[in-house]
Amino acid sequence: MSFLFRSAVALALVASGSVVARASSIIYNANCSGTNTTNDFQQSGTPGQIVTASIPGQCAASASADFSVIKLDTATTEVGPFQPNQGVASAQLEVQFYLTNPSLPANTFIPDPSIRIAFDVIINAAPGGSGGGRPGDVTFSGFDVRRTNDQVALFRIGSTSDVFGGNVCPSPLATYPQCNGHYTGFVDVPLTDPTRVNSSGPGGIGPNTLRLSVHVQSNNSALTDAAHTVFFSGTTLPADTTVSYTDLSGNPLGLNAASTAVPEPGTVLPGLAGLAVILGLRGRWFRRRVQLQSGRSV
Repeated sequence: MSFLFRSAVALALVASGSVVARASSIIYNANCSGTNTTNDFQQSGTPGQIVTASIPGQCAASASADFSVIKLDTATTEVGPFQPNQGVASAQLEVQFYLTNPSLPANTFIPDPSIRIAFDVIINAAPGGSGGGRPGDVTFSGFDVRRTNDQVALFRIGSTSDVFGGNVCPSPLATYPQCNGHYTGFVDVPLTDPTRVNSSGPGGIGPNTLRLSVHVQSNNSALTDAAHTVFFSGTTLPADTTVSYTDLSGNPLGLNAASTAVPEPGTVLPGLAGLAVILGLRGRWFRRRVQLQSGRSV
């Protein structure tokens, strides 16, 4: 959909009185499912909590999220060739915010900025089977980032024992699973609607919207560790443009004008302190894996 067309639709909605500012929202969940067992699904819409799901000896999943950081991880272990299991953790957030620039008129559309996020994830699937004949043998570990409700992911990696597809990474190995590894980097997430400035108050066409969805999954003997999955790493706005949020304090998305484009403290993990946090989370992940494979409740 072109920028001009989206702009025309937005202005038409204003004229019809159909624009309604929604509140920022967040929801995250952890889910463990297996064969001949009771599935466990846990969910929260409260920022900063932790939800965990488990099937002892088979699956453990956890999720935590606020409007700055998302943490997800899953671990599963093989039960039998015809007893598949799966761990899933995901988070979706929607953030409403206004941009202000004193040099521009009300309801001015500007080129869409993308909100930059950083990710840190380990995917690891054990060697296993292929195809659908023995579903409990096929292993998979995956991670993806997308705009909520988009069919195509902005970033996706996956590693599997299945030779028929599912290995997605920059440098696949010759042997299966082909994409096990530790991945870090950035994803630029476009806004949902045309970007506007000076759009608050009477006659304003409403706030800008970011919708983000992050998903991790493991099947059978596999794990996906994204315990410090996503954090907003700082996005540069046009000069003299400032941000305010409809119902959130601070600057959780790390949006900064070009002249002062420095992320807020806490928006980006600082150097050695951030490394210590990630290593600490890695230690927790390895403990969870040992507990899971020993059959202890996690």
